[in-house]
This record gives sequence, structure tokens and C-alpha cells, in this order.
Amino acid sequence: MAPLRTVLVVGSAGYIGLAVCQAFVRAGWRVYGLIRKSEQAASLIVREVIPVEGSLYNSAFLVKLLEEALRIDVVVGCAEPEDYATYLREMLDMMHWVAQANQGVRPLLLWTSGSKDYGPTKAGHSILSPFTETSILDPPPPLLPRTTSSVKVLDNNKEFDVAVLRPTAVYGYGSSYYGGLFKFAEDAQKNGSQCLQIAADPQNILHAIHVDDCADAYVALAEHPDRRAVGGQCFNISARAYETNKDILNALAEEYRFLQGARFVDVSQSLNGLDESIKILFGFSQWVSSEKLRELTGWRDCRMLFTKNLHVYRLAYEAAAKKQLRINNRQSQWNAVDWLEPASPVRV
Repeated sequence: MAPLRTVLVVGSAGYIGLAVCQAFVRAGWRVYGLIRKSEQAASLIVREVIPVEGSLYNSAFLVKLLEEALRIDVVVGCAEPEDYATYLREMLDMMHWVAQANQGVRPLLLWTSGSKDYGPTKAGHSILSPFTETSILDPPPPLLPRTTSSVKVLDNNKEFDVAVLRPTAVYGYGSSYYGGLFKFAEDAQKNGSQCLQIAADPQNILHAIHVDDCADAYVALAEHPDRRAVGGQCFNISARAYETNKDILNALAEEYRFLQGARFVDVSQSLNGLDESIKILFGFSQWVSSEKLRELTGWRDCRMLFTKNLHVYRLAYEAAAKKQLRINNRQSQWNAVDWLEPASPVRV
């Protein structure tokens, strides 16, 4: 009988982390989720995920975990830390422990970064093309620590394999950053607006993927039979098609029944009063290819695109909000200018 496959998810209480836990459970893995607070345990247990309370800086939890699990085949890093340099060091220390105690099994680390590492699709190009894994990394300044860590982690492959995953924005259930789109429409409706409008380019690309499809990509890489094809590689995770600002604003205007529909005003007009995350969502244009992942693993995204099932996604968002399950939007803590108008190019 084949040994039970085991995965440890770091950041398991987060939006992508929780979805990744559930994807591995569906695929038949024994799933452990690292949490920092005991009150987070219930949300994992109800999803048949085994909670492990502890911190990366204290290896005591790992000793107990390895006594129970005997070995860990895959570690998934889904955290969004304040200090990426410390997070990288502590994750690598933990992987060293896992590799040493793993009974000769070489573990795989799936490190989560994000497609914004590439920066926005540049305006004015005559031929539009998607970012691929070979594209230059040119992140907005707030994301430079994350992008830098995603490059450095690939240099640590002596005791374990590493792959870097770069998902686009994700939506579904509590909706993460895309929840801001619903709130944007809600607020305009409450203010009595007859028209849903924003100062943005209607042709900007908003490329996002349902969080369940994103999570399934992690499993596809973990289960790939040729580890050599996965280790040391970067993989983008994106939906089969992108949508534009025009697609999304029109869909929101129809869903919330704005009598005068949607309207884009000149981008030079002030965006004062808008949540920073909305400025970033509508202002950060990006098209990302995931053909490398698809061709290697056969993974496909199945869930409907955001505008095609917007009413259901809205209901899920509102239900999550009532239960206070809406994900904290850290993006709103930053200034959109830092994301959309960097003073000078940044290269990694």
C-alpha cells in the first residue's frame, strides 16, 4: 500500500491558503494547516484539515508534527508576511528540518508569490502579449520584498525541491481583493448615483482566476510524476481568458441596476474618495499566460469568469460579509501611486 501523501500549508487561514488546503483534501492528501491562533482551528477542522498551532520561528510544532505525520511530502507557503526576508529565512530553516527528518523523501516547497511581480502591461504597445515565466520581473515598489524573496528561494535546492507560483488576482466566496468591486458598486448605489463611473482606461486588462481553480493548480504541481520538471521552476496561474475594465464595470452596473449604466471618465480626473484597492484594481492592467503550467500538468481552470457568474459571486461575497468572513484587504494600506506610477523602473 502506497504511503499517505502529506502536505503542510503555511498561511492556511488565509484566502488562498484555505482554498489550497481544501484542494489537497479533495485530492486525497492528509493536510496539516499551520495556524498562529487557536481560534483559527475550527475553520480548518470543519474542512477536514488538521490544525497545527505554532510559529515558523519556533520549531517545537514541527517536532510534534513529524512525530505524527512521520514525513511531509509537500510544504506550501501561502502567507503574506510583513517581513519577507524573515519569512524566507524561517521557511528555509523549517524546510531543512523537514528534509533531515523525512526518511529519505525529498520534500517539495511550493512558494507563493504573485503575477504582479511582472508589473503592469505597458500601455502604448502596438502588439499586446501576455507575461510569461521568462518575462522580466518589474514589480511595483510595495511588492519588491516579495518578488526578491521569490527569486532567492530558488537558490535553495540542495535538500529539497522548490517551485515558485505566481497567481493572478483571485475571486470567489469572500472575494479577496475583488470584494472591493462589490463594495465600490454598493457605495455608489447608496450615494444615489444613477451611473456607475470611474476614472480609468476601459481597455485595461483585469486578469483574475477563481480561488478554487488557483488552488487546484497547486495540487497539479504537487502530484506531477516528474519532480525534475517542477523543481527549480516558476509557474504562472491564470484563467483561460481575461476581462477588461469595460467588461467588469458594465457587468456591475447591470447587476446593481444603475439606470444610466456604466461610464468611464478621463483618467486624468481625480480619483479622490475611492478606496486604494479600487484604484489599483482598475488601474493595474495585466495579462498573464499560464500555458507552461497547462502543458506540463494538464491543469485547466473550470469555474466561470467573474462577469459570467457575477450575481452568484456577489451573493457569496455578501453572505461572507455577514458572517465576517471577508478577507482583510491589505492592499488598501498602500498608496495607489506606488503601484501605478513608480518613480523609476525596478528590476530584480
